[in-house]
Amino acid sequence: AAPHAETYQELKERIDLVLFDEGHSEPAFTWAKAVRDLGKKLVLFTATPYRNDYRKFRIAEDFVYQFHYEEAQQQNIIRNVALVTYPRILNLQQFADHVFHFAKDEVQRHKDARVLVRCPSASDISKLVTALNRHQRGCAMGFHTALSETDFLKRRVPTLDAVDRVVRFFVHEKLLLQGIDDKRFSTLAIYGRMNNARELIQQVGRVIRNRSRKP
Repeated sequence: AAPHAETYQELKERIDLVLFDEGHSEPAFTWAKAVRDLGKKLVLFTATPYRNDYRKFRIAEDFVYQFHYEEAQQQNIIRNVALVTYPRILNLQQFADHVFHFAKDEVQRHKDARVLVRCPSASDISKLVTALNRHQRGCAMGFHTALSETDFLKRRVPTLDAVDRVVRFFVHEKLLLQGIDDKRFSTLAIYGRMNNARELIQQVGRVIRNRSRKP
């Protein structure tokens, strides 16, 4: 018999409904087996209801509900989005200069404002953190599992409330894509291309949450 089989069966008998956050992961083999073997009713929650492979969701089309972007804006659940592009930027230092000065206005309006910065590699993260910190020492911190740790470069994301308030720029590749719910993030800067549309949607989602529900 499989280890803990009795405990699993007892747990299974006590469950009536499964609520699955980040529901776009449900078709993945491990998650699908874990959830579907329970044989219970399932509710999936996701802002990105599609995948880059051919695995299918276990959902009934008659029970699909969409809460549209425009509805969320009208109810002040999410912020309005303004897109700014800089087509003539040639290098990381120029990008850092633009981002720093753009963000200064946001910080003046909201004293606790934070900026998410997405970079395509650990090397670029390290360089960009250095470039931003030339403007104000300690204003930027980078996160990537391949980084050599320093005061401003970390392999893991700490509890965001524990990060020094002087840090305004949080530079990463993937570590701040999901699981971050901090209303202080209100600006997103992207250096280089995103890997796919799902990652872009997830990243934008970090900065549009309006927990105050005020316009």
